[in-house]
Amino acid sequence: MVKNDVLRNMAKGQYTLLATLLKNATKKMYR
Repeated sequence: MVKNDVLRNMAKGQYTLLATLLKNATKKMYR
């Protein structure tokens, strides 16, 4: 149970990180 929560949180963190990276990349491209 705990392991699952940790894995889920890690996946969420990685997804948010990826989203921010993508946003920054698109911003740079449009500049």
